[in-house]
Amino acid sequence: MGRRVTVVTSRKNTLIIFARYPRAGEVKTRLGAEIGMEKAAEVYRQLAEGTFAIAGELAGMVRSCLFYEPSASIHEMRKWVGDGLELFPQEGEDLGERMRNVFRKVFDEGANASLIVGTDIPDLDAGLVRKGFEHLEREPVVVGPSVDGGYYLLGMQKGVGDLFSGVRWSSQHVLADTLARVSNLGLSCGLLPELADIDTKEDWERFLLNQRS
Repeated sequence: MGRRVTVVTSRKNTLIIFARYPRAGEVKTRLGAEIGMEKAAEVYRQLAEGTFAIAGELAGMVRSCLFYEPSASIHEMRKWVGDGLELFPQEGEDLGERMRNVFRKVFDEGANASLIVGTDIPDLDAGLVRKGFEHLEREPVVVGPSVDGGYYLLGMQKGVGDLFSGVRWSSQHVLADTLARVSNLGLSCGLLPELADIDTKEDWERFLLNQRS
């Protein structure tokens, strides 16, 4: 039985979105090598705006914060995103450090439970995000696995500790390393359904085919 972190009944939930400005050549470059950088940027824009819409559906239920790559200006991001999300630049040398800093920030600002999602999972919806927060009422950690060996969602209660050390980022080991870290900390973990992200032309064509069927 994993160690459980104390749950605060009157919790404040924070949804964190990581995003880049949809500039050709800076987003979905692996996909762009196959379909062209301009088209890949448009694919990314569509996927990201679907994630922003999820935050809109949850407005009033959670605090929603978008942390963006600092290569974009806040003016570019605000013009793109609109007024429904709080905007902050990401800080840190690698993905693990950036996520660690983000969770620390929202917990320092009063969150009792928070989860982070990416912007390239077309099947992510508000219902899954709600289920993630429901898991965090019972368990200190929740993970949404992606088919490539990473995860599309990671959530935790305040006080869990560092889940980001010892993870081989940008590899097929991200999920396994993260779950090992959770286990080493003696924590229980909820799991959401596995979903696919969009990294290649094949991924995108499969998604379009499933939409038509």
